[in-house]
Amino acid sequence: MHRALLAVGILVGCDRAERPPTPAPPPRDAAVAIVPIDAVTVSPDAPTVASAPAWIYRELQTGAIVGRHTLTTYTLRQDGKQAALDVETRTTSKGQRPAGSKDPFMYESLVDWSAPTTKHYAGTVETAGAKLVFHLADGADPLELPCTKARRAVATPTAVRRPHPRKPDQDGCSGERGMWVPAAMTKLDVLSCDPIPKDEQDGDRVERYAFAPAPGVEFLYVNDDCVMQGGGYRAIAADGSVGKIR
Repeated sequence: MHRALLAVGILVGCDRAERPPTPAPPPRDAAVAIVPIDAVTVSPDAPTVASAPAWIYRELQTGAIVGRHTLTTYTLRQDGKQAALDVETRTTSKGQRPAGSKDPFMYESLVDWSAPTTKHYAGTVETAGAKLVFHLADGADPLELPCTKARRAVATPTAVRRPHPRKPDQDGCSGERGMWVPAAMTKLDVLSCDPIPKDEQDGDRVERYAFAPAPGVEFLYVNDDCVMQGGGYRAIAADGSVGKIR
């Protein structure tokens, strides 16, 4: 650089210093990309997200007056600011009755599940005070999940729902929500997401999703009309199988 300037000075004379030539401006139609630093993110589907630990919530909607029983599994993964949620739904109209049962729809367990339908949501997660807010989308279908840490009482994976013992004069349609048998419960750390407004709560849960580390937690809701209508949380079996209903 110094030699070049010296050469220019010799050509035009030593009595004055010459400035290096000013570079020509770019054409007016030249595209100049300006990307904010916080807009540069890793792909939500990066391998690190796919291999991140799974937090699972499962919902089983069933009962004697339910035409098609539905099992929906939500698998949430997070790696730093990236997150993904897979939703898998299966249905069935078939089950097995307990020995001696006279009701053809009072199934003890469900069988012949359909092939799953799936949705894949991907996006980011941000911290907002004590909350984690997941901003996800499956194509044009957005999903925002505000979540907080919580503790939930859960039954064992083999627990089933049964009506409470009734008094002889108790009305069969007086709001029997049922109970877990066995009744033993344990406290489980969960990620409580998408709180349900108080005027929409059914008395069994306060959020739409309660994620727990794999194998996860399941919300079982049994609708047996006047006999029993209610549900609760139970742990999912280590092999992910669906336990008995009642």
